[in-house]
Amino acid sequence: MKSRVSEAAATPMSVKDKLELANRLYREYHTRCFWHMKPDLVVSEAILPAIILGLRTHGGKEGALAAARLL
Repeated sequence: MKSRVSEAAATPMSVKDKLELANRLYREYHTRCFWHMKPDLVVSEAILPAIILGLRTHGGKEGALAAARLL
């Protein structure tokens, strides 16, 4: 039996879903990871690598796990 985590990891996300998640994570982690960026930034596909890097670098374990969902 597969766990929900492995099923979620196995299901690829659409770009639209990734951007929605990235925007939510950006707001959630803004103070911790993205203090140097505009607070009202709308994450686009071009900025997605910077969001992933910020989460991995400054987000702790939770941020790193969240960044993995954006790959």
